[in-house]
Amino acid sequence: MVVARQLASRPAAVPVVAQWVIYPFFGCGKDYPSFDLFGDGYMLTEEAMDWFDQGYAAPPDDPRHNCRIGPAAPGVPLLIHVAGLDPLRDHGRAYAEKAREEGVAVRLIEGDGLIHGFICLRRAIPSAAADIDRFIAEATAILADIGVGHRTG
Repeated sequence: MVVARQLASRPAAVPVVAQWVIYPFFGCGKDYPSFDLFGDGYMLTEEAMDWFDQGYAAPPDDPRHNCRIGPAAPGVPLLIHVAGLDPLRDHGRAYAEKAREEGVAVRLIEGDGLIHGFICLRRAIPSAAADIDRFIAEATAILADIGVGHRTG
């Protein structure tokens, strides 16, 4: 999200055509119900989140740290996958809502029964494979919608 926002404000030689994020961190704060519900016992803990937050280079009042500050990447379709049992679930939902309010085309997938890190746990969590396949299908559909596809030759 941060990279797409930065590149939208200062375009690179190759434009950002889509954002695909899995269990994103939206910004500072623990003021979401999922943080209280799943901050302990569901792999990603509140203690670990504090550690990651403290190690992040940008200060909490910087848009590179806190996606609540500043706009979403305008005109860049957004696909978000959140895990239903993740302390960051509501961060992903909040970013999706913010982006929608700003006119960004948003697709939000919520993996019921999944924990943070599910993408690396496909064998341990059988339903994760189907969710990852759905994410890939949605990402492929976004590319088709914007006219970017597989090229051969």
